[in-house]
Order: sequence, then C-alpha cells, then structure tokens
Amino acid sequence: MSRSAYRPPVLVRVLAALPWVAILGLFLFLLAVGDRSFLLMDVRPLLGFAAAAVAGPAILLGHPGAIAVASVAGVAWALWSLAAGAGPPLAGAGLALVFGVLLAWAVFLRRAARTGDPAWARRLGLVVAALGLVGIAAVGLVAVGLFQELPPPPGARLGEVLEPLPARTLDGEPVPAWEREGTWVVDVWGTGCGPCVKALPGLARVARRWQPRGVHFVALELGSPPASVRRFADDPRYEGLVFLQPSGRLDPWELLGVAGIPQTLVLVDGKLVHHHVGAGMLSSWHLDRLLARLVAGEADPATGKEGETEGDEP
Repeated sequence: MSRSAYRPPVLVRVLAALPWVAILGLFLFLLAVGDRSFLLMDVRPLLGFAAAAVAGPAILLGHPGAIAVASVAGVAWALWSLAAGAGPPLAGAGLALVFGVLLAWAVFLRRAARTGDPAWARRLGLVVAALGLVGIAAVGLVAVGLFQELPPPPGARLGEVLEPLPARTLDGEPVPAWEREGTWVVDVWGTGCGPCVKALPGLARVARRWQPRGVHFVALELGSPPASVRRFADDPRYEGLVFLQPSGRLDPWELLGVAGIPQTLVLVDGKLVHHHVGAGMLSSWHLDRLLARLVAGEADPATGKEGETEGDEP
C-alpha cells in the first residue's frame, strides 16, 4: 500500500464538513443583512468564523495540515470564549472538544500518509462524521434562535397608550420623546453600554430606509453628559436618528414598566406595539421586518403581530 494512498471516504468528509460550511454560510448571511458591528467589533467571533472557513474546505479536501491549523485556531477560540464568559460554558467546552478531536484526526491522517497504516485515521474519521451530524443540528438550533424575535419583557405594557416621555434635545430644548400620532421607534440606550453602541449603526440603517415613509426614530440616551452624546449625533454613521435625553421630570422605568438597556419600543399613534430588551446580530433585521408589516397593513397596529388589522372584515 502506498504511504500517501489513504484518503477519508467522501461521505465521511462531507458529513464532517457540513457544520463548518453551515457556520460559514451563517456568517456571510449575518454580514449581508445583520448588524455587522456585533461581528466586526469583537475579535472572538471573527476568530471562530475564520476557523470554520478553513475547517470546511480542509475537511472536504482531506488536507491534514489545514485541518490542524483550523483546529488549533478553534481550540484557542473556544478556550478564549470560555475564559471571557461568552456564551454557555457547556457550549464552549463542547466546541473545544470537537476541535480537539479534529486536531487528533489531522495528526492520524498525517501519520497514515507517513506509515501507510490508516487504522486510527479511519476510526477517528467515523467519530468526526458523527460529530458532524451533531454539529449541523447544533448550528440549526443556533440559527433558529437567531431568527426568533426577542419576546417582550415581563412588565411590558404592550397594547397600552403610553404618555409621551418628557425629554430634551442635546441643546436643552424640551420636547416629547414621541408623539400620539404616527409610528415611532424609540431606542433607549447609554453611551457606556457596549451592546447599545453596537446596535446603533443597524438602527440607523433602518431609520434611513423608513424615515421617508413617515416613521420617526429616536435614540433616547440615559445618564451621560450631552457633550458625550453629541459625538454620536455628529457621527455620519448614525444619520437618521434623533438623539434625545430624558428631561428628568419622570423616571423612564416607571413609564416603560421595564428596566435595563438597550430597549427598543415601537409605538403606533401612542400605542406600544413592540417592546424588547437587549440587542443582537439580527435586531435591526427583525425591526425592519416588523415595520414592513406595519406599513403594509399585515400586522395588527394594536399588537404588532401578523393577523387581521383594525377595521378588517372577519
């Protein structure tokens, strides 16, 4: 038998590569339609996606060296994420184990080419293929979670007409944070909140799309000096957002019924139809779809949910 003759079966390579190809596809989709700042402002996800980008083609080709490089990067990413507390610890440990098995497979593939004995490479190949099936299911669950809209928080006053929150411009002029007429998107945020700042570019892109159709966008900042907020207001990346701050005459949490930032509220004629706390890679995508349904009349203006709108025939 030739020392370089062994190559993992096509089925093994395809099954093993599936989750990494899916991860790469998900990354490219998020870059195309998601909030890129969540991906590009943190090195950790970039390292993980880079490992997946190398692992998929390397496994399909059965190239031991490239598989080893991707595995080392993947183990480093998983351990780094574990140390930083990013994500569930079990998921981080599982990813480290998977990349460790891939690294062992790469070692035995190289050994098979050198010695002509593929026994261990075959055994580990079956393990890697089985992990591929588990991995594609895990990627599917992650994708489903990303595409689900954040639920309203406990205490959210959905369906109620909210009194406009007294606010002020960055020059100190008193204005309401929203009005009783029209569709308003209010983002409650803070300059010291990392997820809040990462979500602003995506929100601004949605604002530039929907402002010409009469939707109002307010970025309501809490607690920072006006000069700090003005840096954001003057940044062209956030064009389309009106930056305001509460006037201090009313506790925002008392009116909204929910504490915490970032918060996104959508009001139609003063009625709260959407409310969520938190931000993620598809937050602006979900918001864009909600506004499309509201403007097209496919969502109930009382709740923001799809279904019969007010005045429709039963």
